[in-house]
Amino acid sequence: PYTTIERVLVTRLVEVIQQEAREGGKPEEKIRARCRRMLDEIMPDYHYAFIDGWEIMLGFFNVFDKVFDGIYVEPDEMQMVKELALKGPIVLLPGHRSHVDYILLSWIFGHMSDIMVPCICAGKNLSFWPLGWWFRGSNAFFIRRAFEDDRLYRETLAAFIRQIVRDGQHVEIFMEGTRSRSGKVLPPRLGLFTMVMEAVDDLPQGSPVTFLPVGINYERVIEERSYSFEQAGGDKHGENIRGLVQTQDVLESRYGRIYVRFGRPYSIDDIRADLSSARDREAVRRVAYKLFYEMDRALHITPTGLV
Repeated sequence: PYTTIERVLVTRLVEVIQQEAREGGKPEEKIRARCRRMLDEIMPDYHYAFIDGWEIMLGFFNVFDKVFDGIYVEPDEMQMVKELALKGPIVLLPGHRSHVDYILLSWIFGHMSDIMVPCICAGKNLSFWPLGWWFRGSNAFFIRRAFEDDRLYRETLAAFIRQIVRDGQHVEIFMEGTRSRSGKVLPPRLGLFTMVMEAVDDLPQGSPVTFLPVGINYERVIEERSYSFEQAGGDKHGENIRGLVQTQDVLESRYGRIYVRFGRPYSIDDIRADLSSARDREAVRRVAYKLFYEMDRALHITPTGLV
């Protein structure tokens, strides 16, 4: 049987590889090897043992009941998500407030609801060892911050997105592209979202894919000190092992409750009704803002947020 890398490489990416070889005057095998290295950089290495590991670790430290005051999810909304997951893959579109976002929906899906954890998009800056190794094993894939000038990378990433959508996996992407430092919703970035739209556009009419906006809000975010520092004009520091070992400070603090609300779901046919073509950038932008409106509307108003 083909590995995921081989299945990606035998898709439309073959035509791109051949074109790159012709235009650059390089051997086709050399271009193919470069695509393999890109896929190694991008792809998850999922194993359920890592999900068990999260359960043991988060349970041992009692993170969501000790550091936070629990996770609030509407029972009716959670039932809706379970029913959608039984029908087919879900494209989750959460807001981005904290690094906790990366594990939150996987915890709700895998631990609280017995739903397959989503394939999560993360920035390449989080791929440092050992966190990157652990995230990759937990079904995260890593993308570069900027890649518009690298056509081969873009096409390789798009081919990977098409493959996981075709495989029926749940996908979680943060359209804001980075964490909001102010708590306000940032404008959507369309690069990865456009690839998802192109992948979904290739599916047959009536395919059971659902786009689901998710509003995640915290009474306090664990990064509040660094956010205040950055808002006051300080430099943003990259993620590294030093920040990871300082987690003890977080474990000794209290950050209030986390609110997770699911907005109105959109079927693939709902999306296509507003989308003339996934290659029409303005049409994609309109759909993105429509979904963002639903995500923003789902956000739970917290006392600290109101203040």
